[in-house]
Amino acid sequence: MPSTASSQPTRIIRRLRVRLIIAFVAVATLGIVGLGVTLVFIDTANRTRTLDEQLNGLASRAAALVYVEGGQIRTDAVSDDAVFEQAPVLVIYRAETAATATSITLETIATNSTRQTTALNGTASDAILDGSERGTRETVEFDRDSWRVVALPWFDGPDVGGAVVAAAPQPRALDSDILLPLSLGGAILDLLLIAVASLAIHRGFRSAVIAVSERDQFVAMAAHEMRSPLARVRASAESLLRDSSRDSSQAVVLQSFVEDLDSTGRTVNNLLLAARINQATASARHEVVRLDRIAADLEHISPSVLVEITEPVTVIGDPSLLRHALTNLVENASKHGGIDGRSMIINVRVETDGRAVTVSVRDNGVGLPEGHDVVQPFVSVGGSPDSHGLGLTLVAWIAEQHGATLRLQRMSEGTSVELIFPRYG
Repeated sequence: MPSTASSQPTRIIRRLRVRLIIAFVAVATLGIVGLGVTLVFIDTANRTRTLDEQLNGLASRAAALVYVEGGQIRTDAVSDDAVFEQAPVLVIYRAETAATATSITLETIATNSTRQTTALNGTASDAILDGSERGTRETVEFDRDSWRVVALPWFDGPDVGGAVVAAAPQPRALDSDILLPLSLGGAILDLLLIAVASLAIHRGFRSAVIAVSERDQFVAMAAHEMRSPLARVRASAESLLRDSSRDSSQAVVLQSFVEDLDSTGRTVNNLLLAARINQATASARHEVVRLDRIAADLEHISPSVLVEITEPVTVIGDPSLLRHALTNLVENASKHGGIDGRSMIINVRVETDGRAVTVSVRDNGVGLPEGHDVVQPFVSVGGSPDSHGLGLTLVAWIAEQHGATLRLQRMSEGTSVELIFPRYG
């Protein structure tokens, strides 16, 4: 049977607090990660633009150093220039056909690379066909990696003679210089936000826990203080009832008064038990209980209660709390289970299938209305004047304390409420 170390509302508040913290952690982490990814991609795009400008400068200088002399293309000025060493890959092409052709046959006339540069031919052809001094910029797969390529045409007089291609590895996001500072800064910021949020949430919910505790203490104190006066008033009413037995009209009024006091007494007892459960002070002894014997005693509540027991059944629990739960089920059925013009019948059945023990309480009334969560505190249906809306709530709490399941079902006639306990032995 679960421990009663903390009250039900307190556990709910603590679970809600944990969920809020988890939600905040998730949102804050996703936000920081998203910001970091965005900044890394912006940095990568800026480094790509910077690389393009550098490659464009190298290709432009190399194209200016290529010239034709005596019908021969001279590239020695390029080879002697620092540009030949600065460019990771530099290739000078000669176009075999006119620049107006739809396809270009290229011949490599100079390069500083020992790699196979065929992958760069497409960019060179585009630059030659375009013929613009703006050149062509592309990302291509080269040497088993992504490379950034800039191609500019070189001119033989007014005509395009070929192209100069400068290439370098494409900047990668994982190589960003800001990745490590962003990761460390983001982690620190995330931890600070989590710490601040956790502290704020903790303080806010601590006030709620204190308020719930003070409410339960007040209810318990008020209910406890009301029990003695109610008992004295009831005793006085019963004494008057005995003395006025010859006056039938007065006896009827006093009998109704005594019944109202009994109902009020049950309400006070339920309030007191509810407060004790919320404050985790309700007794929850671990002992073997004959549930069939407790159920058999329910027939004394009303002549309309019929108890059916198939065999002796035992569970682990608190006999006082279990008796309170079953009594509340029967009293709840007696209040809401009747229909005008029909005799009320409440069937209580105790049975076991070897794995679980089921106690069912079924009435022949109108049944539960749709859209009502009757296990919530102070939710009452049926319009009973003495209904306080705590009966099924307490049953649900007691069931939880015993690891049992509470199941409500609307039948064609009436309502069936089942308590399913794990069997002992």
